[in-house]
Amino acid sequence: MKTPRALAALAYAALLLCGCATRLVDRNAPKVVENNEIAPYATYQECLLLEQGERLDFRFESSEPLHFDLRYRDAGATVLPLVRDGTREFASIYPVPATRAYCLAWEAGAAGARLDYRFTVHPATP
Repeated sequence: MKTPRALAALAYAALLLCGCATRLVDRNAPKVVENNEIAPYATYQECLLLEQGERLDFRFESSEPLHFDLRYRDAGATVLPLVRDGTREFASIYPVPATRAYCLAWEAGAAGARLDYRFTVHPATP
């Protein structure tokens, strides 16, 4: 059986391997990004290490329809537990099932897009 510390180390390694930028998240305040430009046909990701039992509360709005997914890597495969195509807005609270790196990812179409998003990580409840 792996300890929580070992699981966190494995998740951090996965974060580095998946090519996501590591960002420290202030657990007491939401992260807010406004007017982020996504070039035509480009993908933009916000990745972070989440622990089992936490909840990722997020929402976004876009100037143009885009593809959105929440993704993580597992045994070399990319898993997409949430997917929305052709959407300009979406909000959800995702209950984190396992400690690992998760990425919010947006892909623009031919017009590109301007993206506003925010997220907050809620701690695991005992």
